[in-house]
Amino acid sequence: MKDIISPVDTEDGLFHDGDPSTGIEGTAVSAKWLNPVQGAIIGNQQELASVLKEAGIKIDRSKQDQLLAAIKKITGTATEGYVKRSEFGIGGNTPIISSSATLDIMKSSQTGKHAVSQGSTDMPSTTVSYELDWSSMNFGRDGALIARALIEKGSVYNKTYRNSLRNRIWQGWIMLYDEAKNPWLQIWMCIQNLKPTMMLRAGQIMHKKMRLTG
Repeated sequence: MKDIISPVDTEDGLFHDGDPSTGIEGTAVSAKWLNPVQGAIIGNQQELASVLKEAGIKIDRSKQDQLLAAIKKITGTATEGYVKRSEFGIGGNTPIISSSATLDIMKSSQTGKHAVSQGSTDMPSTTVSYELDWSSMNFGRDGALIARALIEKGSVYNKTYRNSLRNRIWQGWIMLYDEAKNPWLQIWMCIQNLKPTMMLRAGQIMHKKMRLTG
């Protein structure tokens, strides 16, 4: 950002019109004053353009609310497509993470519960919002992020995922299985309660069934 420019060099720091009838000259506009003005205008435009760039918004000459839209997107105060704090059990103090560069933001976020609106390309799906449980250690170099879809029960997107951070590198999303929805996990839990000889036989049958069903 450029330094604040100085007022025009007149007694009161203001511009004045001249009066030819009385011989009073108007304020002289010099390059010494105009060049800082030009530099300040360009500097302010660059500053504002950097805000739009951070929000992923391209400059559009036909719009006059792009700065407002960028600020809302960066700070998470935009309403369209964003998680409402009262929905899905998200409390009033739950931080809403920006859907732009979500995983980069999480690296420097405090351990705890967060949320992100739909549209984040860093999430397992861009069509739903997620509740995030973040645990970090080693000053944010390592951690684990759990993402639960904030969507109605029964939806195909109603899944839970985990992403691990190792040496500040995300390892990728892994879907967590729900024991209630995984029949093979239910069968295995039943096998654990069998006698050793019956457990061996049941394990062999289960292995054969899994090979046949792929």
